[in-house]
Amino acid sequence: MPKLYYNPDKGLRQISGDGVDLTHSDGNGTVAYRKKVVDATSSDVTLISSDSGAFVFMSASADTRTVKLPTAAAAGEGWEVSCYVAATGSNYVISGANGELQGHWLHGTRDTTVAYAPIKNANAIGWGSLNYSASHAPALGDRVDIHSDGTNMYVWVLARGSGSTFNNNETLTDLG
Repeated sequence: MPKLYYNPDKGLRQISGDGVDLTHSDGNGTVAYRKKVVDATSSDVTLISSDSGAFVFMSASADTRTVKLPTAAAAGEGWEVSCYVAATGSNYVISGANGELQGHWLHGTRDTTVAYAPIKNANAIGWGSLNYSASHAPALGDRVDIHSDGTNMYVWVLARGSGSTFNNNETLTDLG
C-alpha cells in the first residue's frame, strides 16, 4: 500500500512506503490543524449539525449567555462540540431538548474540594448566578464537551467556579 503524504506545494499525494506523513503541512515541520470556532461572546448561539467538531467560546457581561444545541436526531451520530468559558462574572446555559442531556458534572467547589452531579434526562444545564448569588461565577476555562449518538446528547462538564444547577434539580455531591 502506498504512503499518504501532504506537500504544501503539491497537496495530498501518494508516494512509496506505507502510513501517513503530514509533518510538512505548514512548512515548519508540524501539522497545521485548526478546528472551527463558534463565537458566543457577544450573543446567544444556536448550533446546527455543520458545527460538529467546533470550539464554542462563551462570554457575557451581566447577561445570561445561552448555547442552544440541535436535537440529537438533527445533530446525528458522531456530532460533537466543546464549549469553554472565556469570561468570568457571567451566567451560562447549555440548552438541549426533550430531556436528551445525559452525563456527568465534576466541579471544583471553592477551589478546595471536588463535587459530582449526574446529568440525567435534562433539557438544560447552567451555572453562574442562575439560582445563586453573584459570588458563584464560572471560571475561565470551564469546559463542556458534548457528543451525540443520534438519540441523546452526552455531556461532560469540568468546572472550577462554585455554583451550578440542572433543570431537574440534581445536586452536587461532595467527593471529599
